[in-house]
Amino acid sequence: MLDALFAPMSPEAFFKDYWTRNFLHIPGEPNKFSHYFPWTVLNKALEEGRFDGRRLGLVRAGKPIEASRFLTNSAVDAAGLVNELVAGATLVFNSCEEVHRPLRDLCEALERLVRKKVVTNLYAGWRKDNGFDTHWDTQDVLILQVAGRKRWKVWKPTRTHPFRKDHTDPSPATAPLEDPVWDCVLEPGGMLNIPRGWWHVANPLDEPCLHLTVTIENHNGIDFLKWLADSMKLSQTARMELPVVADQAERELWLARVKDDLLAAWGPDMIDRFLADQDAVGTARPLLSLPAEANPARNSVTPDTRLQLALARPIIAGKVAEGIAACQAGALKWDADAETAARLLIFNDGQPHTLAELSSSPDFKVQMAVGFLLLQGVLRRAQA
Repeated sequence: MLDALFAPMSPEAFFKDYWTRNFLHIPGEPNKFSHYFPWTVLNKALEEGRFDGRRLGLVRAGKPIEASRFLTNSAVDAAGLVNELVAGATLVFNSCEEVHRPLRDLCEALERLVRKKVVTNLYAGWRKDNGFDTHWDTQDVLILQVAGRKRWKVWKPTRTHPFRKDHTDPSPATAPLEDPVWDCVLEPGGMLNIPRGWWHVANPLDEPCLHLTVTIENHNGIDFLKWLADSMKLSQTARMELPVVADQAERELWLARVKDDLLAAWGPDMIDRFLADQDAVGTARPLLSLPAEANPARNSVTPDTRLQLALARPIIAGKVAEGIAACQAGALKWDADAETAARLLIFNDGQPHTLAELSSSPDFKVQMAVGFLLLQGVLRRAQA
């Protein structure tokens, strides 16, 4: 799936050279992204869905339009919506991946890689109003042009890796004065990679246009340090009250002890530990296959049963003893023999696999592990 998304570039080259680092434009065939969210799917979602002003919005001249002008009791007021769009408003549909499986599958494939929730927002416009002024985002985004065209301008960041509220940066709203690094029309099938902090603005061209913004607020060093600070509650000294009413010698002793405990907690596996803890609190998207899934025999599998990962986070397996692996998938933790654990990792590609792929001959341990993961909701039967 990711091969097709970044083609002709490989996903490996993209994440090595561009992701979170540099702007990139990848042109593509006009229908490259049309299956992710065509107009027909948008119409159906607007007709049948129920919304509030946070999920579905209209923006014109940089300002949101009151939801009562296009929503009635959470249902779309078709006439009101169309009138606003004719007048130049931009339609914003947040978390649109939740209503269309191909786009949701893409988000899950990215989430298994970056280990962070991935959402997609849809933007559709008909006139020339750009909806949003020149700005930068606190997240990394992929722009997928589904239909129509837009002219984009992109500038380098005026502060690298910025935060929205950053007291060390006196000018977070200062727009760039230099020429943009990219000032072109994005054609259907084209993709832009815009890292966090890069300034940009998009202008419609007086024609129907629809693009998807795949949004990832990547884990950063501040997230890691906050996690580390919380994990330091294991330190008796760190849990103590700060020695405010104390002499200098007592303060230095306290600092030395906290430093020793901090260095003791430090290790080469800290990023892995951090990501495992983040996976444990990540929320899984609901996946159902009724009526078959409610069958009491749902955990019975044959060598040809097609199974796939039900979570948007990977299965993790780490060695704890000779021949034993500590496994985790989301919040679920269990021990397995190392060979069985290694075979389960095949599901991390998100694609369907059979027991026959996991083992060339019947293996009771593998079958038991698969049944256990089916029962726990880590694996699911693949849809036909």
